[in-house]
Amino acid sequence: MGITIGATKSGTGCLILFALPFAGVGLFMACLMASTLWTWRDMRQWEEVPAFILEAALETSHDSDGSTYRATARYRYTYAGHEYTSDRVAIESGSDNIGSFQQDIDRELTHYEGTDIPFRCFVNPENPSQAVLYRQLRPGTLLLYAVFMLAFGGAGIGMIAGALYGRRSVRNENRLREQYPGQPWQWNTAWASGTINSSNRAIAFAALLFAGFWNLITFPLAAFIVPQGLRDGQTAVLLALLFPAVGLGLAAWAVVAVVRWRKYGDSLFEMASVPGVLGGPLAGVIRTKARLRPEDGVNLTLNCIRRWSTGTGKNRSTEERILWQDTRTIQRDALKLDMAETAIPVQFAIPFDAEQTDDDTPSDRILWRLEATAATPGVDFSAQFEVPVFHTLESRADSPAGEPAIETGEDSFDLDRELQAAGIFRTPLASGGRRYDFTMARLKGAAALLTVFFAVWVGICVTLAMLGAPLLMTAIFCLIGLMLGAAVADLWFGSQQLDVDFQVLTVTSRILGMARRKTFYYADIEAIRAGFGMQSGNKTYFNVEIKTTEGKTCPVAKHLTNRKLAESIAADLEHALSGRS
Repeated sequence: MGITIGATKSGTGCLILFALPFAGVGLFMACLMASTLWTWRDMRQWEEVPAFILEAALETSHDSDGSTYRATARYRYTYAGHEYTSDRVAIESGSDNIGSFQQDIDRELTHYEGTDIPFRCFVNPENPSQAVLYRQLRPGTLLLYAVFMLAFGGAGIGMIAGALYGRRSVRNENRLREQYPGQPWQWNTAWASGTINSSNRAIAFAALLFAGFWNLITFPLAAFIVPQGLRDGQTAVLLALLFPAVGLGLAAWAVVAVVRWRKYGDSLFEMASVPGVLGGPLAGVIRTKARLRPEDGVNLTLNCIRRWSTGTGKNRSTEERILWQDTRTIQRDALKLDMAETAIPVQFAIPFDAEQTDDDTPSDRILWRLEATAATPGVDFSAQFEVPVFHTLESRADSPAGEPAIETGEDSFDLDRELQAAGIFRTPLASGGRRYDFTMARLKGAAALLTVFFAVWVGICVTLAMLGAPLLMTAIFCLIGLMLGAAVADLWFGSQQLDVDFQVLTVTSRILGMARRKTFYYADIEAIRAGFGMQSGNKTYFNVEIKTTEGKTCPVAKHLTNRKLAESIAADLEHALSGRS
């Protein structure tokens, strides 16, 4: 026990030490940006006098990240009857490769070098030995400061806060580990009680914090940068408006999150038994402090998710992949209402061979997430719960869920009804087969979300090009942008047609007037099955895949909203190909 606690405390201390440089970079960039803005404000009061350029040069430095430039000059000026010399060229004195600012002023100063043609400089009337040739703000530099401040400072402060908050939780968890060996669901007090709070409050506060932090930085920054840049004729400064535009989106997200929390409160998931069982059920009741009467019922989704982190420092990234998913629709009449709340019954069958909850390694976790959503007037209902799912003595490989313990009011699955709801149409063919038509823009929500993300990405690419970022970086971002654009086009304008008859399946895919046709013969097909497709946030879409006898896997129907629909289409295709009714 002592070893475990010591290691955990050491890990918390190491995390804080690891986070300090990030927070330091963010703080340094904040100070640098504040200093630049303060200096610019003071320089606006400096007096303009003629100056003569004695020397001008462009210093160039090369390293693995590319080339940087610094325009240098020495000039002479007279103020209040006294002659002075200075070498300050601009507000920032360092070298950089942001845009062509350094090269442009070098060309201009070289034109005046060694001539009797006066140039202008700005002199500090309180200390005439201080002067500068260019006192305008550089939007690209301030944007760079802001990006580093938000990215590094936010990451560092977040890690430090998380480490300090987590230290107390770690002590309590270690005590529970000793008390309940071999029962990991008892180590989390929320799980052990069997009553799990939704994450709505945490999401609302996180959204407010992040949106507030982002807008507190970007709106004042844009208010400084854009007017000054336009006065100086720098139209590229309008790209700075991209950051407050993103801030408006974040603010809208925060408002929706807060309104949802205020409207529905903290929903609770009361588990029928703890934990959820691999090869058994996850059952219980979701209670929300609102009277829900959704016309289309409540949609429940249970996800098994692998969340892992790779890389270190600035190259560290976190990803999620859904390993297993099941969905249920609880009909309106199955909801139990009283004056103060709505009770939503939950019943899932969990396969025996799925992964159990595992958070021993923070950088590679297995977690189970229960989600409930419903279309309601105003802000839709939504709640998420992280639930414990483990192998227990009740786990059964041959009977994963047993008999349903809770009446959920689910209707029997009607394929034609589900197809129509998904924008897919099935019609009989004269030959006795059937045709599936997958219409364009079936997933308008996912398409709109990806379109917004694509537009932001295009703005980033344009910004990189305008600021003269390294060519390789710009090329990589543009390549990713092309792939995003292809995905957007597919979601909005892509359609499919499946003609299935005895022994033959013909798949025709169309997008923007272009068509591609592929034929599969039953003798060459080893299996038709449901498989994972794209993932958009916490939502997973499924494909119908054909595995050929050569071992190749080909998706023939894409972007299906749930596994049961994909499995039903796969079974229907197999029946039609084999000649069964």
